[in-house]
Amino acid sequence: MNGAMELPRITIVTPSYQQAAYLEQCLRSVHAQDYPALEHIVVDGGSTDGSVEVLQRWSHRLTAWSSGKDAGQSAAINKGLAQATGEVFAWLNSDDELVPGALHRVAAVFAEQPHLHTVTGARWRLELDGSNVLLPADRPDDHTDWAVRPRVNQSSTFMLTDRVRSVGGVDERLHHVMDLELWWQLLFKEGPQGIACVDEPLSIFRIHGASKTHAGTAAFVRETAWLLQQACTEVGAVELAAVLAIDAWRTDAARGWGLHAGQRPLVEQMAVTFLFKWFRHLHSASDLKRMKALGELVEQGRVDVEGHAAEWDAVRNELVVPGWWAHRIRRKWRSLRP
Repeated sequence: MNGAMELPRITIVTPSYQQAAYLEQCLRSVHAQDYPALEHIVVDGGSTDGSVEVLQRWSHRLTAWSSGKDAGQSAAINKGLAQATGEVFAWLNSDDELVPGALHRVAAVFAEQPHLHTVTGARWRLELDGSNVLLPADRPDDHTDWAVRPRVNQSSTFMLTDRVRSVGGVDERLHHVMDLELWWQLLFKEGPQGIACVDEPLSIFRIHGASKTHAGTAAFVRETAWLLQQACTEVGAVELAAVLAIDAWRTDAARGWGLHAGQRPLVEQMAVTFLFKWFRHLHSASDLKRMKALGELVEQGRVDVEGHAAEWDAVRNELVVPGWWAHRIRRKWRSLRP
């Protein structure tokens, strides 16, 4: 992008399916931006709930729109990406909204810092009860946390279109964490110096009964484990990759990140943090199996759990049982004790 360019052309792709209840609010939020260099493409998956009628009413404001059966949200995003002519790319789901002035703020950041490939900000989460919760942006200077604990406020994240295309868009095998995977792709391939985090909210992320975030935690975890398995394999942490592969969601490989052995400590930190976050409470036999395998590596000194001492102590006390049923009986016995 040319640093002298004051208003880069921004392409917003809106993937949608059966979201007529929210679609018009989404479209209105984009076009109320009063941003002159806007391209808005809507890719609908063949909705039958009145979404097409909404799109027909808005067709004079949209750069392009289509409605037809597709392979899901990721495929719809890539279909829109293929049509994009803007220097900056983002997708805004049809149940989300931009806050007023968001596009001008994003354009200003890109213009002020022409070396950037990504601009991300905070966002509001609109809860089921109608209340708003502010989800902050990633911390501006903590590059480690961008890899280990990324927030990825997807609806408030904007990337250079050519960089998104350079990694092949979003991975269409992913249906829940395609935004996280794309974040990691650009973070590792383009470098953290090209990311700017702004602390003001740029979007509203809606929680509702049919939203993926509300209903699909297990799927988010499965897909993330698959991605981290690939990352561990690339840097040579094959034993940790095997832990992540227990009850794997897929047996094929995720697309490569271009990692090297020198990044192994960071990738191991990413994987260990993920494992403790999601599996330390041992809610299933798979959780127990996975954490026992991790525990063996820790005890052998093959994996470092620095920064997770308290979590590791708690988990280690649960791993002494021989198996899942013994663990359940032990937990039940504890709950019955006065």
